[in-house]
Amino acid sequence: MPTMLEILGVKPPPRVTGQSLVSLIDSNRSSGREMIVTGWGEHASIRTAEWNYVGRWSSGRPFEELYRVRQDPGELTNVADKQSKVVQDFRGKLKQYIDNGWPITKGTFAQALA
Repeated sequence: MPTMLEILGVKPPPRVTGQSLVSLIDSNRSSGREMIVTGWGEHASIRTAEWNYVGRWSSGRPFEELYRVRQDPGELTNVADKQSKVVQDFRGKLKQYIDNGWPITKGTFAQALA
């Protein structure tokens, strides 16, 4: 969202935890980040060079998917049931990310959807 808002010349609301990627797009360089987190509604994705984990960050019906992006770039085969340790690691990373951003977001977006 911060990327699209910057392109449109709009300042992101204070509860946005992300960063614009416009400078990376313009320079055609890598972010150098170990992982990138994106979110929508009550779900989020954590993407690394090797994995894409998708999970629900709020309470509710559990939902998790895991894709090995180098071997499956189209993300057609969910391997979450075969990679429980990797899923557990990403679940912890997502919880930490949400907990760290909670003072900013206070879950307002998901609450507005309810």
